[in-house]
Amino acid sequence: MLISSGMWIVAPVEFSSWYIGIIFSFIGAAQMGGYLSFNIYFLNIIPSVKRVGSTLIITMISSFFAGIFGAVIGAGLIKILGYFHFESLILFQFFFGIVLIMLICGTYIILRLEKINILKAAGNRIANIMRA
Repeated sequence: MLISSGMWIVAPVEFSSWYIGIIFSFIGAAQMGGYLSFNIYFLNIIPSVKRVGSTLIITMISSFFAGIFGAVIGAGLIKILGYFHFESLILFQFFFGIVLIMLICGTYIILRLEKINILKAAGNRIANIMRA
């Protein structure tokens, strides 16, 4: 998403299908990669009895917050930038500049989180099953 935001900032003035195709390829890969990683992670830590319900709840909650964030923050930013009477391309270049800054801040926060060793967690889970 960082790459696609940066590409939107320096987008050419005239329409270029290959340039837009590359941007949407990055967006699609990031979207699906994030979703699949999120589900695989939770499917590994959630007991098998609760997997279907948990996956549905996770999907609903993440979709809800993505929609709210896009509608409120995204539309709000575009509305605020619209008051400066930017033309459409410059408006979106500023918009994606702000998005890029937000993504960099979010990435920094995520990288500062404590890392969970999946192999260690899986080993602990297997050990607990063996004891039972």
